[in-house]
Amino acid sequence: MSAPDAEHEAMTDAARLLDLDSVGARLVSASSRLIWHLPGPGVALTISRPGTKTGEDVAAETAAMRAATAAGVRTPGLRSGPIALPVGRWAFAADWITGHRPGPADWPAIAAAAAKLADAPTAHIHPLAWPDGLDDPQIGSVLGGELHDDLIDRAAAAAHTFDKLLTDQSPVLAHTDLQPANVLCNEAGAWLLDLEYASLAPREWDPAKLVILARRFGDPADVEILLDAWACPDRSRLADCVDVQEVLLVVWLARMATRGTQAAAGEARHRAGSLGERCVRWRHLA
Repeated sequence: MSAPDAEHEAMTDAARLLDLDSVGARLVSASSRLIWHLPGPGVALTISRPGTKTGEDVAAETAAMRAATAAGVRTPGLRSGPIALPVGRWAFAADWITGHRPGPADWPAIAAAAAKLADAPTAHIHPLAWPDGLDDPQIGSVLGGELHDDLIDRAAAAAHTFDKLLTDQSPVLAHTDLQPANVLCNEAGAWLLDLEYASLAPREWDPAKLVILARRFGDPADVEILLDAWACPDRSRLADCVDVQEVLLVVWLARMATRGTQAAAGEARHRAGSLGERCVRWRHLA
């Protein structure tokens, strides 16, 4: 069976188990997991790739979806699931949302939506975990010895800061992957999508991501106005969250390069070399 046929079969099996009509289903995303649009029931059917998620992982994501909805955040509501599928896969269905990708004028609505997450209930949601394997020699082969050594040193300092940020104050629900690709806008407002990595994190974690997007990518243009949505975040903790996340973004990109994403290697080296230079712009990968 070809890969496309196998994925279609997994989709039809999941739809059947969730009692959903799969006629006219269309694959709309095939990155870290597969997302299908089922037009009949009006749902997005999410299916993990084999062996990439545990039941606990998926339960935490769906708990975050429920918590966000309870806090008044616009995010696709959970319809059914999660359920286990063969070969270590999981599936769940959520409301299908239509809209457009955000533009510059939508940033205040995005910030307001993300800030509401901090008031969400936190039961059954995982704390944000520090990644392991930052000294992976494969990352060294991507960055080169000097940049890799510097990254290891920065990561060690960032890990200490991260632990302090989590323990000094009670963590809150955060999206943790806040970016335009994970937002849709329509007449109702801004919708936060893809809570795959939503976790309990420092209150300043999501606003720090907006600072990074503004500083490194130039969008949003005026981040200071957006930070007001979080009711005066602690500026020292905010700066720490920015520094920690920038290190993690370099590690994430270098790991992408080790998996054969060629465009990631050069950008990973560029980012690693500019971690101490806050005015240096980064670029999004196509």
